[in-house]
Amino acid sequence: MRAGERGAARGDRIGCCSGGRVTLNGTPLAEPYLAPDTSETAFGTVAIPPGQMWLMGDNRDSSADSRMGRGPVPASAVIGVAVLK
Repeated sequence: MRAGERGAARGDRIGCCSGGRVTLNGTPLAEPYLAPDTSETAFGTVAIPPGQMWLMGDNRDSSADSRMGRGPVPASAVIGVAVLK
């Protein structure tokens, strides 16, 4: 997985907020799946280390994800299949 709607992989740099938007490698992400009133919790730019992923939930106000002190997650701990549409 390189980067998708909800994650970033090794070598990527993810951060928040640039104009209230999450950035991936310095480019603001288009996140059309978020509700219009979604607020972003600011976090500094993070470089994703080898073998790890940065994960964020759609429901940002209630998601216990990489932003909330959990940081990058070992890719080996991620269970699931990526579905590209």
